[in-house]
Amino acid sequence: MSARLERFTVQDHLPRGLHLDAATLRLNGQLATDLDPDPQVIQVSGDHLAPGQAVRLTYVATVTPEALGYLTLRNVAQAWAVSPSRPNEPVRTPEVDAIVRVNAPGLGVLLGRVYLDLNGNRRFDTTDRPVKGARLVVSGVATALTDAEGRYAIPNLRAGQYAVGLDRASVPYSADVLSGSLLMPGTRLVTLSEVVAADFPLLPPTGTGTAARSAEIDGGSWRVMKTVQRTSPLVVLVTLTLKATKPITLDLSDPLPLERPFSQACLPGAARWMQGRP
Repeated sequence: MSARLERFTVQDHLPRGLHLDAATLRLNGQLATDLDPDPQVIQVSGDHLAPGQAVRLTYVATVTPEALGYLTLRNVAQAWAVSPSRPNEPVRTPEVDAIVRVNAPGLGVLLGRVYLDLNGNRRFDTTDRPVKGARLVVSGVATALTDAEGRYAIPNLRAGQYAVGLDRASVPYSADVLSGSLLMPGTRLVTLSEVVAADFPLLPPTGTGTAARSAEIDGGSWRVMKTVQRTSPLVVLVTLTLKATKPITLDLSDPLPLERPFSQACLPGAARWMQGRP
């Protein structure tokens, strides 16, 4: 490159079976933002390139169950920029590709997902909820934590049979008993060869939602009452009611558990939050 180029873009097409960890995306060592909404396309841009200048795009990708059956995956990348002398004709590089090996020779990858099985079919689908932070243990030789999509991957395991267990203290729900589970909830016996998937569905909470709990704080001239009631297996209704005999200024805080979504409706004399998860 003998002339300065403006507004450069680097695009990298991930093969199916690889998922970008967006927090690891770097352009020349600096945190970068993926501009393409397609999860299989990484696209980052910059201001300009000086003659002889190079850019380096790095990231970490997770192997997903879609990689099953493929020993190698093809990764394709291309870059383009604008020349000041021809602003309407982007300068493009040829497409370059790289072959990604899923596992090292003689070693395998164990991967899968931990999820709340809301429809009870023991298969992850759009109605289910992934569980983040679940801990998997492989026969005492390796461990892994699930990501925001409930996925985990444990590479570099030698071929053979392994007992895979879900650390029940790391999840808020009960584990299901599966085929090949050694008759223990949250365990599976896996024969590993190259790439093998082992999912762990969790049982949704049960109950009619008729039970309720309440608490009250009496401040003399004011009173705060709180009731908590389960209205469905996955929704909790929290009602805070403030009553006062004279005008007051009160700072009231009622935090939800970490990462629990809610919807809010304000009523006369009460504030209500409907919590999306128990």
